[in-house]
Amino acid sequence: PLFRGLIRGARRPSAAPEEGALAARLAEVPAEEQEAVLLDLVRTQVAAVLGHASADAVDPERGFGDFGFDSLSAVELRNNLAAATGLRLPATLIFDYPDPRVLTGFLLAELGRGDAEAADPALTALAQLEAGLAAGEPAEATRMALRTRLEVLLATLYPRTGAEEGERLDTATDEELFALIDQDFEVR
Repeated sequence: PLFRGLIRGARRPSAAPEEGALAARLAEVPAEEQEAVLLDLVRTQVAAVLGHASADAVDPERGFGDFGFDSLSAVELRNNLAAATGLRLPATLIFDYPDPRVLTGFLLAELGRGDAEAADPALTALAQLEAGLAAGEPAEATRMALRTRLEVLLATLYPRTGAEEGERLDTATDEELFALIDQDFEVR
C-alpha cells in the first residue's frame, strides 16, 4: 500500500489520428485556421501522454516542464506528433519548443515547408542533406567541406557588394579565402 502511490497507472493509448487525416483536415480549413487545428492536435496529444481526460486541461501557454514531462514522456509526445503529422521530429522537441503554442508554430512551419519542398527540387535536395546529417555526426573534414560548399552556394544566391567583400576579407579564415578564390575562378 505504501508504494502503490509511486507507481503510475496504466497509460491510455495515444490519441494519434490516422495517417493522412491531419493533411486532409488542414486542407479543408482556411490558412488562418490551420494553427488552431494544429494547436488542438498538440493539446490532445499532450493530454493523452499525461493521462488527462481532455485537451481542455492543457494550457497552451504553460511550459512542458510545468506539466511534469520527463524524457520518456517527451519521446512519447514526439512519437505521437510524428505519427500524426508525418514529420520527422527531433527527440529534443519539447526542449526546443517549450510550450504547446510555440510547438504548434514550429509544426505549422514544418508542414508548410513540406509543401514548398514537394514543388521545388532544390528544397527537396536540401531536405535530403538535412536528413543525411541528422543520421550521424560527420567527420570534421566532411563538416569543413560542407561548410565551404554551403558558403559558396550562399554567395551564389546572395552576391555581396565590393565593400562587403573587403570587410569580409579582413576577418576571413584561410579556408574562407580559398573558397572565395575557388568561387571567383570557378574551381570545383
